[in-house]
Amino acid sequence: MKVLLILFIFLFNAPCLKAQNKELSQARSCIKSGKDIDKAKQSLRTLLHTTNLSEKDSLKVYYTLYQVLKKQYETGNESLYLKQKYDTASIFSYIKEMFEVACALDSVDARPDKNGNVKTKYRKKHAAELAQYKTNLYYGGAYFIKHGDYQQAYSFFDSYLKFNTQPLFVDYHTEEKDRMTIKAAYWATYCAYKQNAMEQVPLYASLALEDKEKKVYTLQYLAEAYQTMGDDENYLRYLNVGFEEFYKSPYFFPRLIDYYTSHNQMKGALHIADCALALDSTSVLYLYAKSTLLLNMGNYRECIDYSEKIINISDTIAEPYYNVGISWMNIALQYESQLKGKEKQLKLTEIYKKACPYFETYRMLAPHQQQKWGPALYTIYFYLNRGKQFEEIDNILKNNR
Repeated sequence: MKVLLILFIFLFNAPCLKAQNKELSQARSCIKSGKDIDKAKQSLRTLLHTTNLSEKDSLKVYYTLYQVLKKQYETGNESLYLKQKYDTASIFSYIKEMFEVACALDSVDARPDKNGNVKTKYRKKHAAELAQYKTNLYYGGAYFIKHGDYQQAYSFFDSYLKFNTQPLFVDYHTEEKDRMTIKAAYWATYCAYKQNAMEQVPLYASLALEDKEKKVYTLQYLAEAYQTMGDDENYLRYLNVGFEEFYKSPYFFPRLIDYYTSHNQMKGALHIADCALALDSTSVLYLYAKSTLLLNMGNYRECIDYSEKIINISDTIAEPYYNVGISWMNIALQYESQLKGKEKQLKLTEIYKKACPYFETYRMLAPHQQQKWGPALYTIYFYLNRGKQFEEIDNILKNNR
């Protein structure tokens, strides 16, 4: 019965083995002749995916496929050298495929035998060969970035960076991080960001952050990636790191302020504004941020002080005038509930007179913001009994309704 079973298996597998040997023989012929190379490559890939190969047969197929790819690369490279028309993208792709196939071959080649021993047949030869082509993976990534194919570009930088972790290249592994490796990590991070693959952005980011020239951008990519993934802790972490190291960047500070205010953490936002002003006390951006925070927190007199600082630096920026004017209006509302009679009348008149020129200047600088200066001037002109001006504003508001 056992003999019959063995015979059945042999008879069942014989046609498969015959077909496999035919495919390998045809592929080798294609390599020699340089013809039908693409057809040979597809045939071998089909063989790998549709046939239950033994380890020995897998090695044969992978090795032959590697030789096919090598032939394609050499043919393409020769055409470029002779200045003949050839697809540059294909040449880069052959290099990456060679790396991938060689690594797959090595994973089979490095399997221990029945005694637990590992004797690789192809590792030394393939590693030495491909080590010469390593930089082409980097330049392949750069090529696809130039052509806007970020997904392809990422795959090249990913392959380049995995060189130091692949068992195939164990003799070439190094702890040193050269400039090109750090650059590849940055470009991989950039490509992940550009194709909106946010989960891939952090993969090489720790290495990318070592690129000092591009660090500010890497921190931005990380912040946006974590924000997109809903990870507030890391989003805030990288905004803070970015602000600490690049406080002049227009990216980090506004987003930190927005994060804290949107989460109703006004003290946190005020702390960031104070830190920024400690670094640059004359920055209009930082002064305006603190002015607006103080306004929203109800610290109206402090808001006026910081807004006046902005006006003294530049008197053509509209919003500080609004902040001063609306602060005086809010102060007037406080007095309205606290005072009575003539004292109330005198105090409110005094305050509205202070608010008036700020809203008038704001109107001049921001004429399109009628919904902000219109109601305020309506109230001020009414209270100060300025009939002609009041009628003008009244007509504007009626027309807008």
